[in-house]
Amino acid sequence: MSDFKYAYEKLMAEHNLKVSDLPEDARVGITTINNIEKSMKMAEKQGKKVSDDTMSKIKANDKWIVQEILDHVEDTDDNEDEMPYDEEELQEELEEDFEEEGEDEGEEDNTPENEEQKKALGLTIDKELDEMFKTGKKQWGAEDIKGGYRNTYNTLFDNYEDDGENGVETSNFRLVETDHELFTITKK
Repeated sequence: MSDFKYAYEKLMAEHNLKVSDLPEDARVGITTINNIEKSMKMAEKQGKKVSDDTMSKIKANDKWIVQEILDHVEDTDDNEDEMPYDEEELQEELEEDFEEEGEDEGEEDNTPENEEQKKALGLTIDKELDEMFKTGKKQWGAEDIKGGYRNTYNTLFDNYEDDGENGVETSNFRLVETDHELFTITKK
């Protein structure tokens, strides 16, 4: 799942678009997919799998977003349909997938091997933040981070809360959300 690229992402890259360039419907659709993606990643870490039926529904949303973006790029309004599945429907679908597996909620893995993985990830994120800081750019959009600093992006959005304080912190840097999916980097 982690290397999967949605059709809307490819289309945005092809037309050099940022999420902020898109109409509201497309942005809402992208936020829905991003939030579902976070839930899927959390579940996958616990060894849970997403059903093909749920993936089909997510892909239907992706296809709808593509049409919204094409309407924007081509200055048409051909897509009058509503988004096929809203976030609540998709979250419920995911919960059903995981209940059907009958697995218990995973407990946090504190084995020495996992602790080493966490340390290695922390060092990798620190290096990515150092690279980001050295560019001289202080504010970073989520899509910019995703494009070049994958470990930092994944960590940010694995733990993302819509109403919470979001960011990552290492011993040398802080990357904190200062506006919706806009992050400011500072050196300690």
